Amino acid sequence: MSRFSGLWVFLVLALLLTVNIQFIDQTKPVAETDANASTAGQKQQSTVGPDQMQWKGKIPDYQLLIEQNGNASANFDDISGHWAETSVSLIKSIGLCQGYPDGSFRPDEALTRLEAISLLMQLGDMPDETRPDQVEEEQMAMIPAWGQSAVKKAARLGLITLDDFEPSLPIDRGSLAGWLVKITGIKSAQSQDYPFKDAEGFSAELAESVNCLYQQGIIKGYPDQRFHPQKTISRAEMMVILTRLLGVADPIRLSILSVNDFHGSLTESGSNPGAAKLAAYIGNARERNLEGTIILSGGDMMQGSIDSNLLDGEPVIDMMNAIGFDAMAIGNHEFDWGVETLQKRAQQASFPFLTCNITERKTGQPLPFTKPCIIVEKAGVKIGIIGFTTPETASKVIPSIIDDYEISEPTAIVNSLAAELRQARAQIIIVVGHAGGFLSGDGTWQGEAALMARSLQGVDVLVTAHTHQKYAANLNGMAVVQAAYNGRAVAEVDLDYSTAEQKVCLANLNVIDLKGLNLSEDAAVKAKIEKNNEKIGAIKDRVIGQNQQDLLHDKSMLSPLGQWFTDKLRQAAEADIAFMNGGALKADIPAGAITIGKMWEVLPFENTLCTVSMTGTQIREVLQYGIQNEQHGMIQYSGLGIQYHRCPETGQHLVNVTLSDGTPLQDEKTYRVAINDFLAEGGDGFIMFRQYAELINTQEPIREMIIKAIEKEQTLDFTADDRFQLINN
Repeated sequence: MSRFSGLWVFLVLALLLTVNIQFIDQTKPVAETDANASTAGQKQQSTVGPDQMQWKGKIPDYQLLIEQNGNASANFDDISGHWAETSVSLIKSIGLCQGYPDGSFRPDEALTRLEAISLLMQLGDMPDETRPDQVEEEQMAMIPAWGQSAVKKAARLGLITLDDFEPSLPIDRGSLAGWLVKITGIKSAQSQDYPFKDAEGFSAELAESVNCLYQQGIIKGYPDQRFHPQKTISRAEMMVILTRLLGVADPIRLSILSVNDFHGSLTESGSNPGAAKLAAYIGNARERNLEGTIILSGGDMMQGSIDSNLLDGEPVIDMMNAIGFDAMAIGNHEFDWGVETLQKRAQQASFPFLTCNITERKTGQPLPFTKPCIIVEKAGVKIGIIGFTTPETASKVIPSIIDDYEISEPTAIVNSLAAELRQARAQIIIVVGHAGGFLSGDGTWQGEAALMARSLQGVDVLVTAHTHQKYAANLNGMAVVQAAYNGRAVAEVDLDYSTAEQKVCLANLNVIDLKGLNLSEDAAVKAKIEKNNEKIGAIKDRVIGQNQQDLLHDKSMLSPLGQWFTDKLRQAAEADIAFMNGGALKADIPAGAITIGKMWEVLPFENTLCTVSMTGTQIREVLQYGIQNEQHGMIQYSGLGIQYHRCPETGQHLVNVTLSDGTPLQDEKTYRVAINDFLAEGGDGFIMFRQYAELINTQEPIREMIIKAIEKEQTLDFTADDRFQLINN
């Protein structure tokens, strides 16, 4: 028989087999699968691919069909964007499988034993029809009509026995491996050096089957370097295995790891794992995909702890260099020490600082030490990375630092750059930006990054920051992530890129909480932290006083710490009233010893004490803006007693305002008010402070002033009072 006529007969038979097959699956299973399994640390697989093997059965015929028809779409309702979309489409296009009558494929459902044997029988040799029938007709009663032909053939081949076949149960990896080897006739090399840690528990037959398939790259293990023969196979995984069996290359796996808002948390403390453990986790994650891993930061990495602040962020950049970051978006707190210091950190870094929407007002040029975007190549794939900075930076940084720069709305700029990068042959586009979102009470995703994501075009991944949230979502066709703050989590996005189709599929989307993980410490980073601690350890561990009860802070309300702090501010300035923005205080002061290091955590910013003269009317304006401010938090204050009415129907308003001695605040009278230089320059939108007369900046660092006050008192025993009263009726 000619090859053409043989193929024609085969196609007729294949069609008969697949007409009624309810074979089987869209999101990747939580457990590691063949599609994303790692071979890190394992022996290199054979370079002899399936297309070079001498197969028995019909595999060569299907390989020919792939050459002729391998680019067709499967048109299932539930595989668009699925990590196995390419494989499902390919296997469907050559007639090996169908979906369900409702138009779905159900890729993540478990593959049953009957579905597996029905598929594999289409690949194997036809049984010798003269061989005695091994199947009693009454045994076929439990087999659906669409699978009976395949089951009979498998029984005649001795592949199964109907006494224990159990067709509706999921197929496990071990059984599938045995069937694949028997049907295809695949052979292994002579090596008995099995690559999997659990191979010692395998039977001789299972070990041989697994080794054969592993050497040919048809089946893989898990990141723990085990095969796990008892785990089940999903319908999507089976499609990937079949494409490998037919000589089709796997898509290229690209892994994007990201952190954000690290805020100098170099040392392990509470829920913060510290730099050495963070580095170890990222290093281990990268080992799973050495050639295809990208490491990004969403910004706000340096400012926030004494470990970093005393050295202007230098040890954080050292850590990031050691880990191997590929790029960082510039956050608002990167400007806290001024542009000159930021430039030094950019020059120190072995990776680029990215922002596409900050330009010099005079020239219109970008910051000279930044880039709007870059193209990197990982695992042979060109990846465009665009960075941006939240426009909120203009109100969150001391204005004199940022006044010379324009911070534009980034969405249109990002879309334009994405198009340019595609023209420059970037195959994947990642946006990393210092802007974030949050889940609202009704479960919808809100905020700056959420709005932006809905308008981005041609972007595959959006890495966000700024709002200190933990989320992983698929929005507007892109993966959107944020990894909490202080190094407590790492966002992980895995993409599968098909070079043949030039198409990317989302394979994995997660944010890994590092708390509770049994993490080791990266030796190189640990050594850097220890060296840094030698420089600053004696300073930050010095005890300056004792606290009798917790002083807690929540910037959404007037907090005990906010009350105590503004009391000290008012006393130091000999003022009538004191105000402090809620975001100026960054940590609680717990009961116990108070150290210099703790005060740096509480007050990480280099703010100075200012005074201003304000009328009672102007003070009321500050209160109306600052009390119920969801964006920036509640204004913290001292020297006032306030009764406040909050009503959705009539709005929010002040009912009564008195001074601390109980006398009413007089609208026309002028009062001496203490604030920090951030508020004095209109930070957090308090532009009214820039309009008032007699502003005096004492240049006295507020942190040092508070430290001296604690040293003088030695013991703190502060109880919050009722200076703010909410009137609900």
